[in-house]
Amino acid sequence: MRKTALTASILILFICNLAVIAQDDPCDQAYIKAMTSNDPAQKAKLLKDFLAQCAGKGSKYEHFAYAQLCLTPYSGKTEDETIQYGEKALSSGGLDELTKYQVLVTVASIYGKKGSNLEKAKNYALQAAQIGKAQNKNQLIGAAYFVEAQILSKAKDNNGAVNTYIKS
Repeated sequence: MRKTALTASILILFICNLAVIAQDDPCDQAYIKAMTSNDPAQKAKLLKDFLAQCAGKGSKYEHFAYAQLCLTPYSGKTEDETIQYGEKALSSGGLDELTKYQVLVTVASIYGKKGSNLEKAKNYALQAAQIGKAQNKNQLIGAAYFVEAQILSKAKDNNGAVNTYIKS
C-alpha cells in the first residue's frame, strides 16, 4: 500500500513538473508577451520576433501569429506584407473559423484593390462566404459577397459584380 502511494505521489510530481516545463516554453512565452501588448506596433514587432525565433519549430501559435500580423494595422505595414502573412496563416491551417474568415476577407480585399490574383481573391471571398453560411451569420455572408463583387468589378465582370452586389 505504501509503495503504491509513493509511486502515485512520484507520478503526480512528475506530471506536475512536465506541466511547469510546458509553461516555460520560450516560444509560448514570446507569443503570450506579444499578444498582451496593447500597442499595435509593439505587438507586430514582438510577433515578428516570435516568428524569427519559433517559426517552423512546431509552435502551436505560429499560424495565429501570421494571422495577427495580417489583421493588425500598424505603422509601416505594406499591402504585400499583409498578403504574405495572410497567405502563411491560411496555408498553415489550424485557424478558428472567425480568424480564418477575417484573413480570407482581408487578403481578398487587398488582392482586389491591387487588381492582382483576382481569381484567387474571388476564391477567398467565396470561402469566406461559406464560413458565414456555416455560422449562419448574414453579416459575414454579406461582407464576403461585397468583397467578391468588388473583385468582379475590378476584373471587368460587370454583370457578375452587379449580381453579387445584390446578393450582398
